[in-house]
Amino acid sequence: MTGRGLKARILALLLVCLLAAIVAEASRSLRAVHLEISDGGDSSRAAAAVVNSQAAECKGPHCVERQLQSAITLDLRKDPCAKSPPPPPPLFPTRPPRPEMPAPAPPLFPGDEPQAQAPYLAICGQYHTLRPAETCTAIVNLYSLSSMGGITFLQRINPTLNCNNVAASIGISLCVNKYSQWSIPNCYKFGNVWDGQSCDSLSATYASTLYYGLTDLYMCNNGLNCGSLRRGMTICTWCVGSDKP
Repeated sequence: MTGRGLKARILALLLVCLLAAIVAEASRSLRAVHLEISDGGDSSRAAAAVVNSQAAECKGPHCVERQLQSAITLDLRKDPCAKSPPPPPPLFPTRPPRPEMPAPAPPLFPGDEPQAQAPYLAICGQYHTLRPAETCTAIVNLYSLSSMGGITFLQRINPTLNCNNVAASIGISLCVNKYSQWSIPNCYKFGNVWDGQSCDSLSATYASTLYYGLTDLYMCNNGLNCGSLRRGMTICTWCVGSDKP
């Protein structure tokens, strides 16, 4: 055998060995891919089995969410170093609390239009001119003052009126205003509002029992509106905690 033929045989053997190595490496790679696919399939089937086993026991609005979380946890066990995925969004977002309904506004009476600017002074919201042959009872019925106290209320807010001698008062203007009176529990002393008074002047007038002024006036009269003071309103001028500490 010549030297040229020997070299050709050696080269052919080298090529055969190289091809065999390539085929062996490809075979190992295919087996690894097959094992990974099989492992993943087993994990997925295990996760599905867990979900199916819990389906019968799962109740409540978040059932699907808990099943999904269990499946993800089981799938991650094959790789403890893997990062946990972000939690799924809630299936039922929490709604904001429903706002409370505002308290119903008190009824409006004649003269209840808000005053333009401070200081807000008490007024008589409605007047009636007394005519001949009218009586106090007729006026009370005409303006529905029975709920305010009837004839007693009418005379209290009109000190010059004498219901026993109405003829002497013919032609005068009588105050016949109505208003919403707030409740006054736990009150020791009362007062009445008159034309021209304000919350500031009332707190100053009763300073001996309204130690903190307007603060105590509001505390003793829960519902007081200083912008709509009316003649005859009853206010509490001394309540629990309003005198000097």
